[in-house]
Amino acid sequence: DTIRPTASIVKYHTLYLDNNGQASITPQDVDNGSSDNCSINTLALSKSSFSCNDRGAHVIDFTATDASGNVRTVTANITVLDTIYPRPQAKRAIVLYLNANGQASLTAAQADSFSSDNCGLSRISISKTSFGCADLGINTLTLTAEDSSGNQASTNFQVTVLDTISPAANVHPTLTLYLNNNGQASLTANDADNGSTDNCSVASLSLSKTSFDCSNTGNNTVLFTVTDQSGNFSSTNITVQVLDTIRPTASIVKYHTLYLDNNGQASITPQDVDNGSSDNCSISTLALSKSSFGPAERGVHLIDFTATDASGNTRTVPVTITVLDTIRPKVFTNNQTLYLDQNGQASTTVSAVNNGSSDNVGIVNLALSKSTFDCSDLGTVTISLVVTDSSGNTGSEYATITVRDTLKPVIASNPVDYVLGYCDAKVDYTLPQITDNCGSVQVQQTSGLPSGSQFPNGTTQNTFLISDASGNSIQVSFEVTILAPYLPTSFSNLEMCANAAPVDLSQGIGNLQFSGAGVLNDGITFDPSVAGPGFHKIELTFTDTMGCATGDLFSVTVLPTPAKPVIDRVSSNTLKVRDFYTTYQWYKDSQPISGANSQSLLVTTVGVYSVTVSNGSGCSLSSDPYGLGVSVGISGEVESSVKLYPNPNSGKFVLELPESGEEQEIRVYNSLGEVVYEISSKDRLVAVDLSELTAGTYYVRVMNGNRVTTIPVTLNK
Repeated sequence: DTIRPTASIVKYHTLYLDNNGQASITPQDVDNGSSDNCSINTLALSKSSFSCNDRGAHVIDFTATDASGNVRTVTANITVLDTIYPRPQAKRAIVLYLNANGQASLTAAQADSFSSDNCGLSRISISKTSFGCADLGINTLTLTAEDSSGNQASTNFQVTVLDTISPAANVHPTLTLYLNNNGQASLTANDADNGSTDNCSVASLSLSKTSFDCSNTGNNTVLFTVTDQSGNFSSTNITVQVLDTIRPTASIVKYHTLYLDNNGQASITPQDVDNGSSDNCSISTLALSKSSFGPAERGVHLIDFTATDASGNTRTVPVTITVLDTIRPKVFTNNQTLYLDQNGQASTTVSAVNNGSSDNVGIVNLALSKSTFDCSDLGTVTISLVVTDSSGNTGSEYATITVRDTLKPVIASNPVDYVLGYCDAKVDYTLPQITDNCGSVQVQQTSGLPSGSQFPNGTTQNTFLISDASGNSIQVSFEVTILAPYLPTSFSNLEMCANAAPVDLSQGIGNLQFSGAGVLNDGITFDPSVAGPGFHKIELTFTDTMGCATGDLFSVTVLPTPAKPVIDRVSSNTLKVRDFYTTYQWYKDSQPISGANSQSLLVTTVGVYSVTVSNGSGCSLSSDPYGLGVSVGISGEVESSVKLYPNPNSGKFVLELPESGEEQEIRVYNSLGEVVYEISSKDRLVAVDLSELTAGTYYVRVMNGNRVTTIPVTLNK
């Protein structure tokens, strides 16, 4: 197909820009029935979009193309127009403030609030730009917007013109007003104004206070206010001095009589004299040149009466005052109680009886009808006090004087306390010796026993009541203590073995003596070996500090000790106690043999053996050591004149040696024959301390010249 299409178009076309300043056209808008022998494939324009910059006439190409690619191009005339009005936008509320000259101005730019157009504005204008005081308030203006195509649009807006400049207040700074006879004064704003001004015009003048009275005397701060037609105002303070220069009117009672009172004083007040004084305002003070009078001012006085108003205006007139004293003295007395002294005398004075007597002008004399008293005045006496004042006025009053004797009798001597033993209980004593200021006294024994009585054991309180004629009494006493028979401690019955050590029956207490079997010559030591087995009565006597003796009895039972056991060797390996006993305890080398508690002992090793036996009374005794295969290291015979007690012991025991007057040597051996203790002594009783040695059997040897005594001792720990 080589035949080109036939292009049929509308050759003239007008486009209108839209609100965004844009316009467009399509081939179909221009096509006016183009055709082809076959068919048209596409229709196209050389330009289809237009903007504000394209306003005016344009020639564009219109091309028709068929399916075989054959084309036909023709031209079309396009006119682009802008017919959309601008969008004027004014500010909603515009406020203009008049300046000091009463002027204000406004520009279109100040009024515009983003007015717009689809193709842009070329000019903005407002209907009025200058304002003055005549424009105060709300003004309606027109804002007109025009675009470059000549399209115009307008909108109204309001402009509020305000005057916010306060007027200038000019005043007279100080004004003086004088109160009239009615105490009144007034002031106007025009009186205070001194040419106040405003940028527009002054509407009014005012004062915070225009009327003044007596309460406003002095400087008053008044607020002066200037207000313009816009309600702007300016204020300033002015000082209004209100003066009262009118003196008071003084009206008085010209003659006045005063009487001194009970305190000797008289006073008068201005009110007493005033008879209706007045002032245009008010009287501030009424004063007298003298208002108080005393005793020295009795008579006629001429004084001034002065009325002063609040402003210090004064008026003074004379007043005649007569001062009189017509009051008698006032007499007050004390009802006194007088107490007789040691001599039976008492006295009083005017000052003691006077109880504040007084007079308004002064007392010149006081006198008592009686002032001295003695024992004959005991009871009540009525006296009088007479008082005279300096005006010759007198007064008197009675006083009751009670005379009393309250001095107790005086002790001249009193028996001392007695402390006697029961053996001297009859006591003779002298009665208390007493003196009194008003005569004799009565002595009465209220407790105890009379002198020469036999007093009981314990303490007897002897009390005496001594009273004089006025009933004054004292009580004196002393004690008689009779010591009862007394023992410093109790003594219980004792029980001990015959071989026990001697004991001190006094328990360390002095003034005790004992007697009976077994009591040694010192009268306090009991030796069971001396008393022998059996029941023994012991009598004791205690002599107290008063020399009185107290006796008592107790008993000591001495239990028999078993016979000293003897060890026999009955076979090569057997030791046996020769006699029969209640208990047995065998020892080897001073150590107890466990379970060896029978009469016989089977021995298998060498050593030193011994045995301790006891009888039915519980008393025990040890045998001599028996050496089996070893030497005991001692020799000589045992002398019964040496005693050792207690045995057995814990390491401490006493040796009782025969009296020889010579030094005796004492040695202690262990079971190996070694000397473990050695001492020499001439004493009859020797205390030995082996508490540092171990338990076992030791041997005590006592040597006195050629006499040697060996005693075994058992130490139990």
